[in-house]
Amino acid sequence: MKLEKLDIKNFRGIKGSYTFEPEGNNAIIVGPNGSGKSSILEAINYLLTNRISQLDREGMKNVKKQNVIPNIDATGDCAVSGVFKHAEDENQASVTRLVNSNDLEPPKEDLPFSLQRTIDTALQGQHILTRDDLLDLIIAQPGSRREVLSELLDLPDIDERRLALQRTRKALKDQQEKAKASRNTSCERLKDLTGSNASDSTGLRTDTLESINHLRDSFGGDSVDNIDPETVREEIGSPAEAVSTQALQREQPRKELEQFADWLEELRADLPEQIEQLEALLKDYQQKEASEVAVSRLELLEQGEEVITYETDICPLCEQDWLGDRSLLEDVRQRREKLHEFREIVDDINQLQDNLRTDFQQGLNYLEYLTKELEEDEYPEVENLSILFGEIKKSSELLSGDLLEDIDITLRNLPVFELNDLKINVGISGGIRETKSLQSRAENLGDLSDTEQRYERLKSIADRWMEYKNLDTKVDRLASLASDTETAESAFINARRKVIGEIYNDITDRVETYYNSIHPDESDTSTSIVVTETGADLQKEFYDAGEYPPHSVFSEGHLDSLGLCLHLALADYLQQDEKSLLLLDDVVMSVDQNHRLEIARMIAEEFAEDYQVIITTHDELWAEQLSSQGALKGGPQIRLKEWSFDGGLNESRGYIDVYEQWETVEAAMESDQMERAAHELRYATERMLQQCAVSLGGKVEYDPRLRHTLSDFKDSVCRRLGTLTGRAKNSLDQSGEMFAEANELDNAYGSILNDLGQQLNKVNRRVHWTPGRWLTLSPDEFEEVFEAHKAAYELLYCDKCGSCIRYEEFGGDYHELRCNCREHYDIQWN
Repeated sequence: MKLEKLDIKNFRGIKGSYTFEPEGNNAIIVGPNGSGKSSILEAINYLLTNRISQLDREGMKNVKKQNVIPNIDATGDCAVSGVFKHAEDENQASVTRLVNSNDLEPPKEDLPFSLQRTIDTALQGQHILTRDDLLDLIIAQPGSRREVLSELLDLPDIDERRLALQRTRKALKDQQEKAKASRNTSCERLKDLTGSNASDSTGLRTDTLESINHLRDSFGGDSVDNIDPETVREEIGSPAEAVSTQALQREQPRKELEQFADWLEELRADLPEQIEQLEALLKDYQQKEASEVAVSRLELLEQGEEVITYETDICPLCEQDWLGDRSLLEDVRQRREKLHEFREIVDDINQLQDNLRTDFQQGLNYLEYLTKELEEDEYPEVENLSILFGEIKKSSELLSGDLLEDIDITLRNLPVFELNDLKINVGISGGIRETKSLQSRAENLGDLSDTEQRYERLKSIADRWMEYKNLDTKVDRLASLASDTETAESAFINARRKVIGEIYNDITDRVETYYNSIHPDESDTSTSIVVTETGADLQKEFYDAGEYPPHSVFSEGHLDSLGLCLHLALADYLQQDEKSLLLLDDVVMSVDQNHRLEIARMIAEEFAEDYQVIITTHDELWAEQLSSQGALKGGPQIRLKEWSFDGGLNESRGYIDVYEQWETVEAAMESDQMERAAHELRYATERMLQQCAVSLGGKVEYDPRLRHTLSDFKDSVCRRLGTLTGRAKNSLDQSGEMFAEANELDNAYGSILNDLGQQLNKVNRRVHWTPGRWLTLSPDEFEEVFEAHKAAYELLYCDKCGSCIRYEEFGGDYHELRCNCREHYDIQWN
């Protein structure tokens, strides 16, 4: 879908109404900085996306869009309307977006499918490129670049699946580590019961079975080959003196109860201070984040420190003069030091968080053992200990989350305790109370006799072995699941790397093609976007010195052109099925004029035919280069005056392009407006010869008043064509077609362009030298002038591709004189 017409009302810098009518063609909007050029592109973007890119940038979150989108000095509705027409079936669709509602009328789902596709492309952000956007993909960190590319390429689900696999693997690893800790605790308890010093599971089983059979033998029982808590005391009667089998009469439960009591006392003493310390670190973290300190900037600052010197007085990113009290290098170093401090805070938070989780896990192990050993109906304290177990577990789970993300968590309200002026009221205190009660019970119970202890130990050993084996099995199962998940994640990453890598290869091939056409002297250098596990790493070959991140070695102009090539490559990849809008907002500010000419040629050859290209610029030469190379394909140039608060956006004198001159001049001739016809024809002819002088590399004698005339450009074109055709003829075979073409051009340009100048001099004499006599210049008399102009156009311009004749040199050894499509001219020589 191509944009036919855009009606803008009270939008941004546009006060009142303004109509932009490209009629489905390419267009250039030329005007000084601040003239309102960007407002037109912003209006197109807002109509399609309900967004203004400038207001989505960092630092704009607190800006209310309804306050800055409408023109601040206008009354009435703020709205943007557009008429789109399909290039092939001529179907039209009109859409409107009102700022006060943000809704698109009609809704997107009611629009033609091709316009829906245009909107979808716009929502991905790959239809418009601004100066602020230009370096984003070049200097972005790999992770950030991956996010941008994934969004542009419609791959967010793929990345989310990788993250889901990663989260699952980490969760399983965490569960595995917890199970290992529980297994190790169970193993130590079993060794205490059996007196084993075994270093592996096999040895531990041997020692456990030996201990069981030794105890069975002491009761006259036969040896067993299996360890089963249900059958370990079969054929052995309970000793007559075993009047009680209470757990608190046994050595191990008493020992565990004592250790748990000590743990609770330490927790009560240490936890408030640990929580205070953690809260202070989190507060410090939040304050530094609020001051826009981010860990992601650390790498950029470290790289910046490598390329900035004490003498650097211009910021390499924003191009602004450095006005700080200290040098830019000292400022970067200080920021880097602050970021290192910031990272140390993050490390301290993570370490303290890990310590707390480990401490909680130890308490959970004690409670898990005690609540299993002590029967609830025999020891009512177990009920409250079970509640404490749940509180500690919930607290541990809360501390297992990402505290840096969940900054609203109130650590003083952890389920395990509540703090009031740092005095613990519930949770831990209740646990200590119940533990002391159990210890008191144990003191009041007599010790088991040796026979009773051996009888109870027999069952305890079997129970502990089964507990150990179950935990060992759990560890193995979790390890297997974690390994399977890791394998799946690795396979997914490899598949993603292959699939996305192929996409990136496609894109980088395009980037290289475009970049090499702009920088032919670097045609042997390569560009790569490498898929990594965590991002997309952009590398550019720097001559023969290897590949580097582009911003570390290239000039600003090279970075701008590389950023433009990457944007265009992405646009071409994304819109390969149905190409539509391509908006470029003043994107060559840092590129020199020779490379701008190459960019103009590249746009003309690669994009001008398939896309509707709309470009804004403040640079007159860039506008002429685009026109001369055929990037407009017959589309208009819109000229804007300086913007004013009262008047808003205003167009300057209507620009007559070379491609539109016939209709304009003929209309003036038909209405007998000969002065206007002469003026417009002369103005268009001057533009035509100026474009050709630029495209051929002709030189115009410097005029300090910058008042170059038509003759200056005509003479420049003649001199340059004479030089180039002479070189071509000297190098070509006189019997070949290219020699004949060069000879024909050589024989034609002089007479045609001289005739053009003579005919226009007649007009000048009539208009300027004999006041009032211009009325006698009839259309018939003017026809000779008109035909001379038309002959010059047919000599210098190609009707098929719209470009003028141009000269290209490759390394000083190969030369071309041709139009873009090579139909009108295609002269090549060595």
